[in-house]
Amino acid sequence: MTTRLVVLMLAVGAMLLPAAPALAVDTITVRTVPATEGVALLVDGVRVVTDGAGRALAFVEDADDVEIRQPKKYAKVGPGVRAKIGGVDDGGATWTVRLELEYSVRFTFATVDGEKIRNDAIERIDLRSSTGRVQSPKPSKAVWLQGLRVARLNGGLTAKDIWWNIDDVRVRGTTVVNRSQQRFEPANMPAGNRSVAVELLYFDASVRVRDAFFGSPVGGELVVEHPDGSTERHALDADGSIDLGDVPRGQYQMAVDGWGLQIPRPMTITRDVDDELRFYSWLDVGLFAAFVALFLYGLVAIGTKRRRADDAAPRGAGKTPA
Repeated sequence: MTTRLVVLMLAVGAMLLPAAPALAVDTITVRTVPATEGVALLVDGVRVVTDGAGRALAFVEDADDVEIRQPKKYAKVGPGVRAKIGGVDDGGATWTVRLELEYSVRFTFATVDGEKIRNDAIERIDLRSSTGRVQSPKPSKAVWLQGLRVARLNGGLTAKDIWWNIDDVRVRGTTVVNRSQQRFEPANMPAGNRSVAVELLYFDASVRVRDAFFGSPVGGELVVEHPDGSTERHALDADGSIDLGDVPRGQYQMAVDGWGLQIPRPMTITRDVDDELRFYSWLDVGLFAAFVALFLYGLVAIGTKRRRADDAAPRGAGKTPA
């Protein structure tokens, strides 16, 4: 009896309450350009995810006034690929989200001959994109690079690849690439191995040290000053020679630390070099000093002899009597 009374009262109350107005709902389609699967979006605060065609349905109150954003700054859409919104175009029943895709890229370094150069030997790498963007990533770490953008073409939207130039690579204060000679496109690299092999301008340098006067081999150490001002010392072998191996392209100073004068000499390395340094030993210096002394002594002796000859000549000699 009590249960029936409660049900009756609820029914009467529901009849007396005013009817709530129906909420208008519009359905819109959200599409991404380029068509990308798995992009999470917030459409008027409601989360949707694009399908294989890069589309998602959303229910909104007003199809002409929609807010579309991402839950996070980037959406992971593949191995080493992430997307962010580059812009949103109002299309009424269809809203277009323009995406910018970025790719995780690593770098390896080697000489023109294929000798690997450790990443930690690279001081700096500068990149420049076809859109004018400049980045200087850490050589030993992967970097996110924009590889695709959406452009307006012939009244429509077109996804365009972005290429990047290697602008500069620095090793010990000198640049070891030719600017903009090496280029790559992140979007067209293998998904499992987005790695750029950068060729560096290293050249083989060999030096022979010879005595300046006698041409004989000289022992001691070769002191090499790099373009950044740092120095290295290399012991010369019994033939007075040293093979420095592959060294970065640049301007160097070479000097010999041995039994003699240590005189730096500039050496420009822009190709393979097999050069010879002349070394002035203390013996050479002594011989040169003796030669100069003998030369000066000879001049003094000749001058003295002439003066004595002039003094010994009779006064008035050679004059015609009046």
